[in-house]
Amino acid sequence: MKIKIFVGPRRDILHPPSKAVAKALRNLGFEAVQNVILGTYFEIDVGDMTREEVTAMLKKHAPDRLYNPVIEDISFELVEGEPAA
Repeated sequence: MKIKIFVGPRRDILHPPSKAVAKALRNLGFEAVQNVILGTYFEIDVGDMTREEVTAMLKKHAPDRLYNPVIEDISFELVEGEPAA
């Protein structure tokens, strides 16, 4: 099983790097850009773990190791039968 994880700034937190990229894109001619969210993407191969084991592991360890819950949000997708790239 593979876990696809995205960590990004919380919606209620001002994130200057994301604002700077959005402004730069508009200045480069991408006028339709209204918002950009910069974050971190992980793909983790967890072998034969079950969905329940993976979910429990993420709930237990992710806030300490993968993101800061004070200023960041996390979302993840579990993909069965596909090894991490």
